[in-house]
Amino acid sequence: MSEFKRQCPVCSNDIYHTSKCNLMKMVRLNSCCAKCRGKSRRKYSVEKLERVCSKCECNINYNSIKSYNQAMSRNSMCKLCSYKNRPPCSEKTKNKISIANSGENNGMFGETHSEEYKHELSEKLKKSPLKQTEIGIEKMRNSLRKKYAEKFIKTGYKYPRVNIKACEFIDQYGKENGYSFIHGLNGGEKYFKDVGAFVDGYDEKTNTIFEYDERHHFDRFGNLIKKDADRMQDLLKYTGCKIIRYNELKKTIKEYTL
Repeated sequence: MSEFKRQCPVCSNDIYHTSKCNLMKMVRLNSCCAKCRGKSRRKYSVEKLERVCSKCECNINYNSIKSYNQAMSRNSMCKLCSYKNRPPCSEKTKNKISIANSGENNGMFGETHSEEYKHELSEKLKKSPLKQTEIGIEKMRNSLRKKYAEKFIKTGYKYPRVNIKACEFIDQYGKENGYSFIHGLNGGEKYFKDVGAFVDGYDEKTNTIFEYDERHHFDRFGNLIKKDADRMQDLLKYTGCKIIRYNELKKTIKEYTL
């Protein structure tokens, strides 16, 4: 196989071919290696998928090049400005909607709910955890987190899988700054039942939490993902502790308190 070898015209790395026919074809086409070919296909960078709203001049981020190009060609506004500046429904449209949902076209035409059902529905809505209020959303988030954490514990696991590199870093940071953290390698990750969360490191004497954030804890713009940000706010609120977060990508440490 080594006899069917050539060099990439871009990076000069060796490229191996399975046959002489394939080799001659690629030489004729002057094709580059798979690595360089992938770079040439990437016609945009992550930084380009951001533009400014034409109305309020706030930054808008996009997940795909298609939606970004459409927004650029239409000079579109952000969602908030689009909602505020949308044209009101005309009287003709309002009348059409009214006619389409009135009389025999209405699903409840000629029928009424019983008083018993009305009362039952009212009580259900009062107790619904999905009530779209700030308190309701917070309760639902905590409830789901506790549910999955307790399900994890019931399966027989004491704590989630351990990042050995993170534990070694937490030990080193604790020695240099006077902390005594417990983590996955020296007693297990601390579980806060009120929040339904495991933490990477915890010092009981100083009530300090240490979180080691790998790449998957951040979005493509380098911001902490919403799930982790909400979890941190709940920990601060319910435990009153200090949280130290280490960013593995930027090699930076930040402290958070209430």
